[in-house]
Formats: sequence, structure tokens, C-alpha cells
Amino acid sequence: MKNREERVREEKNIEFLNEHQKAKTRFLKNISIVFILTFIFMSAYELSKQAIFPGITIWTSHIVTIIVTTILAVIIASIPLLRTERLILQLDRKQNEIERMETSILKSNKKLNMLSSITRHDMLNLLTVITAYTEMIADADAVRKNPENNSYVQKIQRSVRSLNNVVISTRDYQDIGVNAPAWIDVRETFRKVYLSNSWFHQLRAIDPEEEIEIYADSMFERVLYNLMDNTMRHATGASAISLSFSREDETGCLFFRDDGPGIPEDEKEKIFNHSYGKNSGLGLFLVREILGITDITISENGVPGEGACFRITIPPDRWRFTGAD
Repeated sequence: MKNREERVREEKNIEFLNEHQKAKTRFLKNISIVFILTFIFMSAYELSKQAIFPGITIWTSHIVTIIVTTILAVIIASIPLLRTERLILQLDRKQNEIERMETSILKSNKKLNMLSSITRHDMLNLLTVITAYTEMIADADAVRKNPENNSYVQKIQRSVRSLNNVVISTRDYQDIGVNAPAWIDVRETFRKVYLSNSWFHQLRAIDPEEEIEIYADSMFERVLYNLMDNTMRHATGASAISLSFSREDETGCLFFRDDGPGIPEDEKEKIFNHSYGKNSGLGLFLVREILGITDITISENGVPGEGACFRITIPPDRWRFTGAD
């Protein structure tokens, strides 16, 4: 599979060749029209000269007419061609500027990613120290024999564990936006996520029938993981998950479904909010953020009591059937 830079370069070359071919076609068309019109005009002009100056031969008039006509036709027809060439050069310069900006943004993201990794490492070290000291305090007689003090220490320990889980969860998402989006095979990614995590094998998985690719962030694999994980954690009694595709005009739609109890109407939007939920509260929130990088949206439109249904809406230029150029 070609990477994004190769595809952009290839598309730019194709666009350039198409514009150049159109310009040549317009040039030939214009030169033909101008040649005919100029030839008619010059012929009439030469004939009128012969009437005034009978000494000029007919062949001399024709030769002069053809030469003048050709020169004028080339000059007039070349004007649109030169304009097109300048336009193509301007587009090429703008494309180069965009590529340089994208490269700078990617470098900045990688530096921020490194800083985030260092900060997370230091925070986990400090949390380890806090955890050790709270365990020592919890074992002290003044705490074990005093229910009120023991309750305070337990609350501190729960808070420390929650903060530790949040810090660890950020490791999974440090690469969001670091790498350029790419075309991703949906069926292959769905199978990979399901097969590489034995916890999900408690569920029966139904692959999408269509072979499609979507243009998404490189962490699309994590999107599917979080949706499966959401079923395992919250869809009590669920036995199956499925991913399907449908086309609505030029828009593509992926549907991730499970056969659990579904999601209540008043929670369908809340589940995508930051810190909403029983665990870190980042799962579905970051699913929406990852998809949003390439203007893909997600919503939940299942029927409560009949299972969850996450609809992933893909813009027309962000999906294609496998094998399309």
C-alpha cells in the first residue's frame, strides 16, 4: 500500500499532466480557429490589394497571407497556454508550501509526544512513591484501629489508583495525529483487532462483507479496539459484535453493533464526553477525536433493549472500495 506522500505526489503529477494536456488541446483548437479566421481576413485583404495594385501576382498574395496568418495564429493561441503554464507553476508552489507545513506540524507533534512521554514517566514514578507511603500509613495502628482515619486513607488510595489508570491510558493515545493519515483496510483491521485480543473471543465477530478502505488516522485500529472493549465492559449479556458497511449517496457508513442491552436515550451523546463512564472515561471520547482528524463522525443510534449501534459516517472523499486507484 502506498504511503500518503507517494499518493499526493502521484496525484499532483497526474493533475499536472491533465492540465498540460488540456492546455495543449486548447492551444491546437485556438490556433486552428485563429488560423482559419486570419486566413479568410488576409485573403480578402490581398484580393482587395490586387484590385488596387494589379501588378502583385496571386501566388505572392497567397504566400504573404499564409506567413502572416501563421504568425498571428501562433501568437494569439499561445496566450491561454502561457497563462495555464503560470497557473500550474503557482499550484505547484502552493502544494510545496503545504507539504512543508505538514512536515513541520508532524515534527512538532513528535516533539510534544516525546515531552508527554517524559512527563508521564515522571508522574508514574511519583505515584508509585505516593502509593507506597499510603500503604505504609494504612498499616499503621493509628489508622487500622480508627475507622474514620482508615476511611480517609482508603479514599486516598482509590484516588491514587484512578489517577494512575488515567496516566497509563494516555500512553495508548500519545500517537494521535503524529503520523499522517493513510488508507486503511477496514475488514483487515477489524479481524486483526479481534484476533489479537483473546478477551474479545468471548464474543462472536461478524466481519464486514464489503472490501473497503477509509482515509483515517493511523490509530483507527484503536477505534475498533475501544468499541469492542466497550461491548465487553458495558454490554451485559452480549454474545456477538458485527461491523457492516452501507453507502448513502456518496457518503460511506460503517455500523458497529452488539446484541447487548443497548444504550439509554439520555446517554447516547453523554458517552462521548470526556470523563463520562466507569473507567478512565476516555474510551469513546478519544474514538470520536481520532475519527475527527479526517472529518469522520460517530454517533450511537441503536434501539435501547436491542443492542448498541455505533454509526461511523465517512465523507465521500474518505472511503473507497478496495482496488480503486
